[in-house]
Amino acid sequence: MRIALFSDIHGNYTGLCAVLQAIDTLGGADMVIAAGDLVLGESGGDDLIDMLRMREVQLIRGDSDTEEKLIRLEAQAIQDPGSTRNPLAYYQGMRSWLHQYVSDANRAFLADLPFAKTVDVAPDQRLFICHASPRDISDRICAPGTHPDIVREVYAGVDASVIAFGHWHASYVRWLDHRMYLNVASVGFRHDGLSWVSILTYQAGQWVVEQHAVPYDVAAEAARVLARGVPQPSL
Repeated sequence: MRIALFSDIHGNYTGLCAVLQAIDTLGGADMVIAAGDLVLGESGGDDLIDMLRMREVQLIRGDSDTEEKLIRLEAQAIQDPGSTRNPLAYYQGMRSWLHQYVSDANRAFLADLPFAKTVDVAPDQRLFICHASPRDISDRICAPGTHPDIVREVYAGVDASVIAFGHWHASYVRWLDHRMYLNVASVGFRHDGLSWVSILTYQAGQWVVEQHAVPYDVAAEAARVLARGVPQPSL
């Protein structure tokens, strides 16, 4: 079985197009999964969601896929000015942009996405996918340096030989207690012009992991961001 995985698109429509084309060029996949944070950040709205659905990509919800995070940060910026990464106007602008470029139907669709997905690859081989961790949709446990005891505790209830996630935006593979932990990196919020996709293949009793950096047209995406008036973060 061959599974393509990517995460944290953050609205990078141009990067997503490049990643989907790369999957085709690399030989396709039996299943394609996006591990959350599909919108908010770059130019993609309804067009991006519609493309994912048209391509029958299996979708998982991330912490940036609904207004909840923006509402929380707005409240924090009001109550404690200067304590948030960006000013209040940015979060208000992003909420306004979300309502303009993502339809009511698609916002409801995103809100209803599952927080995790399990794929039975073989009788004794299971893949578990979430955005950050099964404990919290915005958990920083996905960092590569997290202490092994914390990883063991958080994933103690997960019955899977391979665990995949995003949120950290940097690719890595970590082995712990005979389980593989795979961060599939991000499609969006890239400063290097390279979106990432991972290909997992289970064949002849073993897993093979490929992680690919996929170039995309940065100038084209920047033009879309400008044309659609996407609010820009401070950092």
